[in-house]
Amino acid sequence: MPNTEGNLVAFHDVETVEAIDIIRTSSDQGWKNLYAYTARLRPFRSIFKPVDSLLVAMVLKGHLQGTWQIGDEISELYLQPGSIIIIPPDESVKVSINSNAEVINIYISRKLMEDVFIEFSSVGNSLFKLDYSLSIFDDFLGQTISSVKDILYVGGRFSSIEVQYIARVLVARVISKYSTLTSGDLNPEAGLSLPTIQKTFDYIEQNLHRRIVIDRLANTAGVGAAQFARLFKRATKVTLHQYIIRRRVEKARELLVETQMPIAEIAHECGFADQVHLTRFFGRIIGTSPASFRRKAQR
Repeated sequence: MPNTEGNLVAFHDVETVEAIDIIRTSSDQGWKNLYAYTARLRPFRSIFKPVDSLLVAMVLKGHLQGTWQIGDEISELYLQPGSIIIIPPDESVKVSINSNAEVINIYISRKLMEDVFIEFSSVGNSLFKLDYSLSIFDDFLGQTISSVKDILYVGGRFSSIEVQYIARVLVARVISKYSTLTSGDLNPEAGLSLPTIQKTFDYIEQNLHRRIVIDRLANTAGVGAAQFARLFKRATKVTLHQYIIRRRVEKARELLVETQMPIAEIAHECGFADQVHLTRFFGRIIGTSPASFRRKAQR
């Protein structure tokens, strides 16, 4: 279900499951792109419909025992404190729990997840595929999840900013450690070969400061502009326009931190029409203005 408090993160509806007692949630924290809650679990059975978010969960106390069915695969569970579960978006989960445990569930929006995927893809010239993982022990990931729990319980003036960065760290760790590279061969379902996508990424990266014309990219792939746009979205899960804008915003973020260039100059360097144009998209993706971001980054 969507987060009704407005932070635009979908999460599984557990309110109808009497055996799940919510301890603390982030509903009133004003967080964007991340929703978290801690809960006590008693034995239950339930089916959770797919949601449009990445779920990263960790056992805090007790042992989580039972079975989970994700897609067509059934897995036996015996999870100790510190065990981590990763479930990508759009997965249906059938759960049968026969023990008592305390857990933290963290949901990260598809939008933020795709932003980080794009960064990895552009740097590594590769596409990544994320499958579910059960019973992971990862000290770094565990500490990061614990940081979310600490902020959830303690709060603080800057908690909404902190969790934005922590969410990106969580996704980056999940991608780097628990995703797989797709094949370089032509994927009939994706429609674009990995070399073609790599050339597209490279061209965009080298021309962020210019107007990028889709016809030129389409010619490289040997298809029409409209078809290229469809195939690009099918392969990367984002539109070409979204990809270009996000790369421009990421480039602007780097320049804001690493240089003293005026923001108006950064806007033009990253292909935006003017500072207002940059500010609109920067705020939409990063959650704050370029000027505010620079002040916080340089403290």
